[in-house]
Amino acid sequence: MTEKARVEKPAPKMEETFPFSEADKIEVVSYPVRYSWDTIRNSKREYLGSLVQNKKLVNPSEIKERIFLNDLFRRKLFNSLFIRKNKECEVAACFDPRHAILFYNDKSEIIANIEICFDCGGSEATFEHNELCYEGLKPIGDLFKEAGIEYFGEGK
Repeated sequence: MTEKARVEKPAPKMEETFPFSEADKIEVVSYPVRYSWDTIRNSKREYLGSLVQNKKLVNPSEIKERIFLNDLFRRKLFNSLFIRKNKECEVAACFDPRHAILFYNDKSEIIANIEICFDCGGSEATFEHNELCYEGLKPIGDLFKEAGIEYFGEGK
């Protein structure tokens, strides 16, 4: 009896994986729930359009905290987004993001971003990554706290 060999893809390398491969800086930001401030786009009501337009934040004045990640935190973030796999994924339906990760090129333009809602476990990104949900967001939340983010929502 022959056992089928399990073929696993090699783990991705940070320096070869977009957006890490092209990011000069990575910033974590926190902000109040967006439906309270991000409701008007292109002269019409458009709740939760993209947080980034024309390679810039839509409304930077609403950002509560901004922290650029050092090499250690960049590596931890990469592991959470591309290496660590989640066995079960559960997501609720609220999606009220209060955090984003912004990837900047050497011209300080945002080349990729991911918004995160720690309440429901949801995320929306402009690049492909592992599914996150509650289980995958826990290490990212821990990383944010360790990096210095204190705001995790009203009353939290």
